[in-house]
Amino acid sequence: MPGQVWTLADLTPEQQRLVAEAEKDLGDGILLAFARGTVAPSDLTPDQLARLQALEKQLGLVLVAVRSS
Repeated sequence: MPGQVWTLADLTPEQQRLVAEAEKDLGDGILLAFARGTVAPSDLTPDQLARLQALEKQLGLVLVAVRSS
């Protein structure tokens, strides 16, 4: 079943300029721009899922396995 996922946005130069301008106005930190997309989750075996979860724990990250298009 396809689901929605957020990925880093592919901004045009004008969009990059506007984001940079907003960052300057906010004065602290940076802005991350995300775009919504649709993906289908991978069908993982229990062993694959355990390996993925162990890697998440090791890296301190959240990993999402999706089917390649």
